[in-house]
Order: sequence, then structure tokens, then C-alpha cells
Amino acid sequence: MTPRANTKKTSLGAVRRDSAQLMALDREPDREIKQNRLVGTARMSYEYLVFYLGYLYFGVGCALTSLLSAALHPLLPRRFGSRLGRR
Repeated sequence: MTPRANTKKTSLGAVRRDSAQLMALDREPDREIKQNRLVGTARMSYEYLVFYLGYLYFGVGCALTSLLSAALHPLLPRRFGSRLGRR
């Protein structure tokens, strides 16, 4: 016996009436639109925050690398500095 043998047969008219009743019950599009707009605004704000925090993280990393290399430049011997890319 297949699983479909136990299902109840419905007529096409009943399906149309049921879907019309469901659509009549689901009459709150304004609330859904406001909720979608709120979720979209929150998500966009989150994406902006993450993007600019990434910029800040990258900038701090570059600044620390520059400060470290500026401090090491006069301290390193010329031979070791040439191996790291200095002339």
C-alpha cells in the first residue's frame, strides 16, 4: 500500500474555496511590509557596521606594521635588512 492511498480525495472546487478562505484570513500586508522594512534596515545597518569595522581593522594593522618597520629600520644591521627587502 502506498502512502498516497490513505489521503483524502478533494475536489478542485474545495481547493479553490480553501485557498480563497486562506487569502481572506491573511489580510495584514501592512504589518508584513513594515516588518520586512524593519528587518531590511537592521540588516543593512549591520552590514555597514561590519564593513567599516573591517576598514578600521585593516587600517590599524597597516599602521602597526608601519610603526614596527619604522622602529626596526635604524636598529637592524644592513645585511639583515637587505634580506628583508631593504637596500
